[in-house]
Amino acid sequence: MGSILEWFQQIPRNTQTSVQRLGPTEWIRLIAIVIGYLIIRPYLMRLAERKQTAEYEKAANSHPQVTPNVRRGRGGDVGRDDEDEEAKSTASYFSSKKARKRQKQAMGKVVNPNVKGMEDSDDDED
Repeated sequence: MGSILEWFQQIPRNTQTSVQRLGPTEWIRLIAIVIGYLIIRPYLMRLAERKQTAEYEKAANSHPQVTPNVRRGRGGDVGRDDEDEEAKSTASYFSSKKARKRQKQAMGKVVNPNVKGMEDSDDDED
């Protein structure tokens, strides 16, 4: 613990000695570095802000979209590749076309017996 206390006591003494030993050339150099930093700092901050914003937007756009079917547990993969998505979209077009045709046929079978049944019941009532 004594060495840490001694180290903290030496900081002001070492700083004071270093400043006292600076010559005119070193003072000019130190002032030029400080002024250059103060002038360049706002530009560096803007550059860093733009870069951070671009990375944030890229990260925000790279997240896959979650559809309601995925939330319900009925959907497919959340994150798909673009090529994979194109192949599946063409396959889903044809499969949805077949599905609509099957549904239409099923609806026709369901509607037709009801219509025939209603016609028969209408005949019975007369």
